Amino acid sequence: MKNIFITILFLFVLGSCSSDDFFTESPYLPYAPVDIEIDLNDPHFRILKEYEGALFLDDGYSGVLGVIIFNSGAGYRAYEAACPNHAVRDCSTLEFDGNLLYCVCENVDFSMHTGNALNGGYRLREYSVQTYRNTLTIRN
Repeated sequence: MKNIFITILFLFVLGSCSSDDFFTESPYLPYAPVDIEIDLNDPHFRILKEYEGALFLDDGYSGVLGVIIFNSGAGYRAYEAACPNHAVRDCSTLEFDGNLLYCVCENVDFSMHTGNALNGGYRLREYSVQTYRNTLTIRN
C-alpha cells in the first residue's frame, strides 16, 4: 500500500512539471531554417569580436526576418530578428538600441544578454551557437 501511494505521488509530481517553453515560446513565429557559418576573421564580422558587439544578418533564407548575433562576453547568442509578440508584419524587424533590441510595433524592449522581454511579452527565439576556434555555427 505504501508503494502504491509513493508511485501515485511520484506520477502526480512528474505530471505537474512543465517546460517553460510552453509559456515563453511565441505562437506567432513560423518555423524557418537557420544554418549559418561565420568566420570571425572576416572583416565583415569583426564587430562580433567586441564585448556587446552585435550584427544583423539577413541572407534571405535564415530565420523568419534574419538573425541577430550578439557577443555577450560570456559567449555568443543568436536570436530571430522578428518580434515574437505578434504575427509578422512590416514593423516586425527588431532594431538595435545599445545592448537591447526594440520592437517598434509594440514598444517592447528585449535584453540581448538573456532574450527576455523587459516590459512584457514572449522571449526572443534563440538559435544554437557553436564556437570552434574563430568559427561560429548557428543552427536551429
